[in-house]
Amino acid sequence: MRIKLSDKRARMTSKVALVAVAVAAAAFVCVDSASPSRGAPGTGDLQAQLDGLQPGETLKLEPRVYSHSGVLKLRVPGVHIDGNGATFQATNDETSAVQIVADGVQLSDLTLTAPAGGKRWSGLDQHKLVLSGARDSVTHVSIAGSAAAGIFVDGASGFKISDVNVTGTRADGIHMTGGSNHGTV
Repeated sequence: MRIKLSDKRARMTSKVALVAVAVAAAAFVCVDSASPSRGAPGTGDLQAQLDGLQPGETLKLEPRVYSHSGVLKLRVPGVHIDGNGATFQATNDETSAVQIVADGVQLSDLTLTAPAGGKRWSGLDQHKLVLSGARDSVTHVSIAGSAAAGIFVDGASGFKISDVNVTGTRADGIHMTGGSNHGTV
């Protein structure tokens, strides 16, 4: 089969364009504008990791600080987030929560922080940790600072909160409401 020179150039141009796109994509790093270190995962990166889990999977984090400026939501049921000594550090009071909205989620060995000072907030996006699923478990978790309650249990059932340390909140350490039931603290 004979290929005309113009066909070879077209193919070569296409390959060069694909390589250029791949290099540009590899060089692009999603950086949360509130993230203190360049290239560190921000809210979108963390949320993508959490959403990418399949039921029954465990996400073991690197033991470091992960800054986030938006609410993080655990929406996949039956997953285990092993903090492995990591810290989720909120940088924005208005959207500083970590919310467990799925059933059967386990959260362990993690520190959750928020800015130390500021006004007292009261919305779901401002409590440091929100539990609203069924059979969720929080163990070996420290909460250092919250724009509202440290742990806000809202309509959760069959939950377990153990070996938790809550300090520096601007509201209750642990607040249960919304018909939460059959839980253990």
